[in-house]
Amino acid sequence: MQSKLGKWALCLGLVLALAVVEWPGLAQSVQYKLTQDCKVYKSANKSSKVLGTLDKGDKVTVTAVSGKWAKVKSGNQTGYMLKSALEKVNASAASASAGKTTVRQIQTRLAAKGYLATGSVTGKSNGATTKAIRIFQMMNGLKVTGKANDATVKKLMSSSAKKRCSVNSASWSKSGINTRFKDGGVATIIDMASGARLQIRRVGGTNHLDVEPKTASDTATLKKVYGGAWSWDSRAILLIAGGRYYAAAMNGMPHGSQISHTNNFDGQFCIHLKDSLTHGTKKENSAHQANIKKVIAYFS
Repeated sequence: MQSKLGKWALCLGLVLALAVVEWPGLAQSVQYKLTQDCKVYKSANKSSKVLGTLDKGDKVTVTAVSGKWAKVKSGNQTGYMLKSALEKVNASAASASAGKTTVRQIQTRLAAKGYLATGSVTGKSNGATTKAIRIFQMMNGLKVTGKANDATVKKLMSSSAKKRCSVNSASWSKSGINTRFKDGGVATIIDMASGARLQIRRVGGTNHLDVEPKTASDTATLKKVYGGAWSWDSRAILLIAGGRYYAAAMNGMPHGSQISHTNNFDGQFCIHLKDSLTHGTKKENSAHQANIKKVIAYFS
């Protein structure tokens, strides 16, 4: 699947530069859902630039139609698609996405996005659904609670909801991390136990990642994760870097050099991937490797 409608930002400037065509047909602000995966074009012509691809079940607002084409909008982004792929959303469905979504609807959408097995779509809350919601929240930039709160449901039912991505469990040398997360670059980590999310900056590291919290707020989040006191204890984390997800583990003790002097963190801390080594002994840290295996198992 190519880029999603919610990732049109790079093309948006071109879209907005198009002349606005007032087409006759449907009234504006009519919502439709897709009956199949569908390409979205820069103009009403199959030979024009493809801006992205929407999935079956995604919702768009149709602002106008002409012949077999529909002008559609998702968020503040606009494009064109074949109207044969659209089905009008009835009043009850619109009401559901406005805050009355049922458990079955949530499960069905989670399954469509790859977070939940179809056999777990029962209409009743269960552990598999809680885990699926939690992973969805991790991969869609939401607060990780495992609960279908308003923000989660709104994102889940939107066209910008991301499909579930695989988590990289390759060894340090084969992970590609040094290409996707270079010195000075910024990434995100999520503490698996608490769901806390913070941004980090890479300071260096050759056998594992040496990083620091990006801001003072990120430092406060990290310290809260460790119960208010810095520690060498290993914690299982999900690392998000360069658009990829990595099974990882960290400690929480400031040491060594740093880049920022305004983040309230005096030094750096360590993040390990599968088979990564310490800088001193050049050996694997057993606690980190055990936590990395737990992350791999969680996303398997």
